[in-house]
Amino acid sequence: SELSLRVENIRFNCNLTGSNHYQFCRRLTTNSTRHSKKGGSVDDAEIFKFNQTAAQWWDPEGPAKILHRLNPLRIAYIRASIEQHFSVSQLSGLRLLDVGCGGGLVSEPLARLGCNVLGIDAGEVGIKTAESHAVQDKLLENNGGSVTYRSTTTSALIEQVEANALEEFDVVCALEIVEHVNEPEKFIRELTALVRPGGLLVMSTLNRTPLSYGLAVFAAESLLNLVPKGTHEWSRFIQPEELAYVVESQGLESSELVGIALNPLTLRFSLSKNCSMNYFYVAAKPARKVTDS
Repeated sequence: SELSLRVENIRFNCNLTGSNHYQFCRRLTTNSTRHSKKGGSVDDAEIFKFNQTAAQWWDPEGPAKILHRLNPLRIAYIRASIEQHFSVSQLSGLRLLDVGCGGGLVSEPLARLGCNVLGIDAGEVGIKTAESHAVQDKLLENNGGSVTYRSTTTSALIEQVEANALEEFDVVCALEIVEHVNEPEKFIRELTALVRPGGLLVMSTLNRTPLSYGLAVFAAESLLNLVPKGTHEWSRFIQPEELAYVVESQGLESSELVGIALNPLTLRFSLSKNCSMNYFYVAAKPARKVTDS
């Protein structure tokens, strides 16, 4: 099974130099100039692009076919990370936020495993697709989990948390989304704010390396047609050190960094110690300290 492929944890501390962090922030500021009607991290151009194919989210041979190939590994990895962090064998009752949920490819399977999932996405077409598919999923009826979808943003959810209208989540997932947003540093900080004390942040994205440009952009889009042309902009990819810097600055503790490898012959994904292409990143928010009254 995919769980048997789980590699040894890679523990690390990320201490970027001032110059590197300056370059990182400068690059993020450049990305933040893109237009956004909804404000914050939402990039209108990206929403428009994904809305064009949103009705085909659940077609395994459609525009999202590479995500369908990746999904078994994503679900297995998230499940294993949650079980390890919370020392549980079942996910029942855990509140999970899936940010950038699209058509629900991750939200729905995690709900089948017992999580109470809120999937959010700024793209309204994708949310409608997700809602329509969930209604038809008979496996959701008997496992104790649930899934709800909203066309909203992390900024809006934080406003609800601050107004005591919403509680933070046990687990926040943001998979293949951070490379598509405006103000990625702000977006990452918002993700961490939505994790409850003692909770878990699970992310996956593409590393910014020459290899990722050659394979994830040029080969995947122009040669192999694995994803629609224009899906990715290499300059927006985020390196693990950059991601960890922002997350750790918000008080979370990095717990695992692991690569994702694709076999080009079988189109099968597996975990890898090489993080130069796609990677998973996991961080935990320390629990609140109990003080004597």
